[in-house]
Formats: sequence, C-alpha cells, structure tokens
Amino acid sequence: MTAMNEWWKRPLRVIQTNLQVRDTDRIDPERLAAQIGEMGGNVLVFNVGGIYAWYRSDVPFHHVNEYLPRDRDLLGETIEACRRRSIRFIARFDFSKAKDEVYQKRPQWFVRRDGGEPETIGVRRPGNWSLLMSTCINGAYRGEAVAIPVLNEVLERYDIDGVFFNNPGFRACDCDGCRRKYAALYGKPLPPSSAPELY
Repeated sequence: MTAMNEWWKRPLRVIQTNLQVRDTDRIDPERLAAQIGEMGGNVLVFNVGGIYAWYRSDVPFHHVNEYLPRDRDLLGETIEACRRRSIRFIARFDFSKAKDEVYQKRPQWFVRRDGGEPETIGVRRPGNWSLLMSTCINGAYRGEAVAIPVLNEVLERYDIDGVFFNNPGFRACDCDGCRRKYAALYGKPLPPSSAPELY
C-alpha cells in the first residue's frame, strides 16, 4: 500500500450521523453528501447494521429497519453520493443491543442481571419506541450468529472505507454462558453483577 492510499493518515473532518429509523425515508443521499461537503467533512460515519440493518440484510435475527425504502438501496446510494464528492464512508455497527423480538426467540444471547432478569433499554422512555435488550459480549449475537455474518455481508455487498463499532464494551452479565466461561477461566464462581464493574 502506498502513502497515497493511506487516507486515514491525512487530516480528517469526520461527521457522524446518529439516525433515527423513523427519519429513514427523509434521507436524501445527494443532499446529505452535499451537506457533509459544505461542513468541510471528508469522512461520513453512517448507520449500517447491528440493532437495525440499513440495507436489505439476509442474516437471520438482523432486524431490517422497517422504514427503509423498498424500491431502492439507500445505503448504496449514500455510499455512491459520498464517492462522487471524495468523502470516505465508514460503516457504523452497534451489536450491543437488539430488539426485544430477538430476545424472545434467542434469550441465551442477552445480558442477565442478578436473579436472571434481562437488561431492557427504553422502558421509561416516552413515545412509541422499540424496546431494546442488551446483548451479552460472550453470546452468539455478538459473534458467529449475527455480528460476523453481518460484517461479511456488508463487506461483500458494499465498497466501504472503514468500520466503526459503537458501544463495543460489555455490560456485567450473569447468564449461563458467562458463568461457565468465568468458572473455566478462573476456577471459581462468577461474582455478582452488582459488584463494581471493571473497565
């Protein structure tokens, strides 16, 4: 690789959109790319997968954004609009949470607090929002069942310049998988998740 291709070593103005699914059909890729350019941006970080797929994913349990237009490829159009303006495209993924419908089918993939209760996000949030559940860092959602196939699918379908993982850390978890893994590694029971978390 030559220095010419190492674009990440040059000065960057990175713009990250953190989009709501409800606004999906309002996104105009050409206008968005033009606005990024007007702000002096040369890199766009854009939602692609994880909690919601912003393209027509074929990976089971990867929830496709229900507001995604059916007659076009919004993600592909956004990447192309950026390309025409020499704006690099970074695919944003967040596998830290999933919709509660995934939890109902695969509860073993999710964080359990002391007493076995799942960690639910959005219960106290007003409005008609999805309930999201925290996924276990040792569970298959963040690995072989969803995250890895999603990354492979995106890399095969789209010409992206990089990957950004939002919230890649962990939540203290007391699920069976975490308890087994901890006992195998340390030869003693997993401490209660109410204990102080180490970061």
